[in-house]
Amino acid sequence: MDVERLTEKLDAYLARLKAGEAQKIRPGDLEKVIARLQVQRSALADEAARTPEQADRLQAQIDSADALLQRAAWLLTELSGTGAPVTPDRRKD
Repeated sequence: MDVERLTEKLDAYLARLKAGEAQKIRPGDLEKVIARLQVQRSALADEAARTPEQADRLQAQIDSADALLQRAAWLLTELSGTGAPVTPDRRKD
């Protein structure tokens, strides 16, 4: 998904939020999702190392997890409004 499409989705979310049709996404919630994705990606990498016959399938899943992590980091940056991803010690809850 390219940046323009992500920006459109974020703008649509902000419009729904302003209209009261959506709940606000908190950076802390997004950080939890990122942590779960990192654990899942690590488990996939471990499994790929143990089972080379399934390496292609597992690499596709790892690539998908990487893309999701990249999108989540981008969203976290956009929601924090700081221009840099929010870290646990800099959170604004």
